[in-house]
Amino acid sequence: PVSGLRDRSEAWHAGLFRVFAARYDRGMGDWQQFLSRDPQICGGELCAKGKRIPVTVILDSLGEGSTVEAILTSYPSLRPEHIKASLDYAAELCP
Repeated sequence: PVSGLRDRSEAWHAGLFRVFAARYDRGMGDWQQFLSRDPQICGGELCAKGKRIPVTVILDSLGEGSTVEAILTSYPSLRPEHIKASLDYAAELCP
């Protein structure tokens, strides 16, 4: 049962990534400069570098219709580069 939930969640995120990948201009490409993963922070989830904001939160917010401006207002420590890097990461997952 828990693995079933995890599988559905991963499938949902994969679908969301494909939507963003199809719509996003892959101009930046160097997402590693703005995103990082640390096993000691957020359970090792990929996050905005130097922040405790997982990429999944950023992408979920966009998927729910939030604008970049709204996300930056909700998470003032984020920079636009973090959001672009999150989209680049998603685009790379779904070539």
